[in-house]
Amino acid sequence: LTDADMDFLLRFMRRFSRIERSSRIAFCGNAFTAHAIEAYCSVLGDVGSALQFLSIDSCTISGCGRAFRRFLCSPAARQLEVLVVRDCCLTQDDLELLCQAFEEDGCPALEYLQLDGNSEVGDAFVDRLLGVIEKEHLKSLSGLELAYTSITVTGLKRFVQYVEENPYTRLWLICLKKICVSAKVAETYKETMKQIFHGTFSI
Repeated sequence: LTDADMDFLLRFMRRFSRIERSSRIAFCGNAFTAHAIEAYCSVLGDVGSALQFLSIDSCTISGCGRAFRRFLCSPAARQLEVLVVRDCCLTQDDLELLCQAFEEDGCPALEYLQLDGNSEVGDAFVDRLLGVIEKEHLKSLSGLELAYTSITVTGLKRFVQYVEENPYTRLWLICLKKICVSAKVAETYKETMKQIFHGTFSI
């Protein structure tokens, strides 16, 4: 799908279907840009939605952050439980706007967040996101996947700090496979997390 295809599809769905009743939406390998994401988010607008699962995989949607922030803070995302934005070339601004949405208690039902394969996901984002969680936002989040990203040992130390300071954290799944650390470092932190984390930690 291109941006033009998406515009046509959304116009059709808005006219002939109840798009707000969709509970699962997935896009994979499409040629559209952030424009298509903004168009999709604007269709739902400020109405309630049944959407529980949203996955965008292998689409170049750099610059989608503002649209995502508006959407995640709208009534349309109140029931969203799973958000996957994988291999989508998210920028640092996009990631910051996601965190701002979470700080504003966007998608309060979110249980699982996956941002695998976005190279701008690094140590600064880890610190920012965990800070949001520590401030009692994302209260339902239990699964976090940040594999194939630019996280280094600094980000790993932040995860260890978070778990040590929050032994009863709601997180039960943390996936950091194929990040920017050596196999030796990965094994060391895997063993460390075994001692302090009661959920599943993979690296």
